[in-house]
Amino acid sequence: MNRRSDDRVEVELPCKVWHPRAMRFVAGTTRDLSRDGAHVTLRGGVPFSPGERILIGLSAHAGAIVRRSADLIEGVVVRAGVEDGRVAVAVQFCGGEADRAEAIANASEAA
Repeated sequence: MNRRSDDRVEVELPCKVWHPRAMRFVAGTTRDLSRDGAHVTLRGGVPFSPGERILIGLSAHAGAIVRRSADLIEGVVVRAGVEDGRVAVAVQFCGGEADRAEAIANASEAA
């Protein structure tokens, strides 16, 4: 079921997610991206909980590595589970962060 109000862009981009309880970043890949959220699969087996606030670093191009904390976007986990043996997280971006996420989605769609 699609719960997003904005169109999704199916795109696989490298990302990293700050896990507040584990106090570390977990590497992952986006499955899709929209102005208001993202669906991400993660390489680590650390569980996330709905309602948990996270920081996500999205790369506008495949292969690029997010390096600056200023590039991180705040979000809230809306769903978490396991898909194809990997941790999967649906993230809703917080308020003003949607514009930054939209710019990344547009850049990846144009590439």
